[in-house]
Amino acid sequence: MLAGTTRVVAQNQTCSVGTGTFYCCNTLGGVDDAEIVMLLEAASVPNPTTYKGLVGLGCNKPGDLCTGSPACCTGAIIPLPGVGPTLTTGCTPPTNQQ
Repeated sequence: MLAGTTRVVAQNQTCSVGTGTFYCCNTLGGVDDAEIVMLLEAASVPNPTTYKGLVGLGCNKPGDLCTGSPACCTGAIIPLPGVGPTLTTGCTPPTNQQ
């Protein structure tokens, strides 16, 4: 899993058409990560290893700054009952518009 250590100005980030909504995630990871697959299975997501792109954990819409991993995600925010963070599928890095 990729650590979320980036600090970016949220208003300078944008998502290209079709790449989803801009979120600030605690971490991002791929379906090649066993922990990500386990969390997708815990959320009853069918066929988790077939997902394209990254999966964001603990994603939310940022305020002025994103101190986690910025991402554009096409999937809905999925709660993980009893496990903790939320997850979001179909994530890609945003476009910086500085």
